[in-house]
Amino acid sequence: RDNRLLDGTRVRDRILAEVAARAAQAAKTHPLGRLVSISIGEQPEVAVYIRNQARGAAKAAIPCDQQFWPSDLSQQECKARLVVMNDDERVLGVILQRPVPRQIHVRSLQSAIHPLKDVEGMNPASIGNIVYNELALAPCTAAAAVELIKETGLGLKGLEVVMIGHSEIVGKPAAFMLMAEGATVTVCHHMTRSVAAH
Repeated sequence: RDNRLLDGTRVRDRILAEVAARAAQAAKTHPLGRLVSISIGEQPEVAVYIRNQARGAAKAAIPCDQQFWPSDLSQQECKARLVVMNDDERVLGVILQRPVPRQIHVRSLQSAIHPLKDVEGMNPASIGNIVYNELALAPCTAAAAVELIKETGLGLKGLEVVMIGHSEIVGKPAAFMLMAEGATVTVCHHMTRSVAAH
């Protein structure tokens, strides 16, 4: 088997099937709730993400509600709406689409989403829990990258990994997640003198 070749579609379909099975099992004992996708203002560049997320939710048998909030909402108004969703048992999870309008501080809103409803794993508590290997919800891109590395069939214990980039939403979380699996991780970034040397 060539570890360099990955079938991302197969991995996606397997994960969606697993989630659908778990959702069906959970729905036998209690109402499942819905996934809420929130876009603030007109952001045409996120339309493809919203469509793909809705398609994935449908395949996983999870109801999805797309909300488009007006661009002139204040920070406090947005935060208040999110707090209501935290307390609403009919809301299973929340995705806050980016970018957001200028007057909105996106990290503050991410902090307002309860960590167990923060589907993207962007609440600071979710990020912090990665350090302690107490993973509930990880940043989705980092989690996807780690899942694809696992799919190679390579043993992660002792695997040498060079992470290119140290962003808060991909590089750093993925590095910690790989270390938790037993990998030895070197992180390179824009100030690394020689990426090639690593």
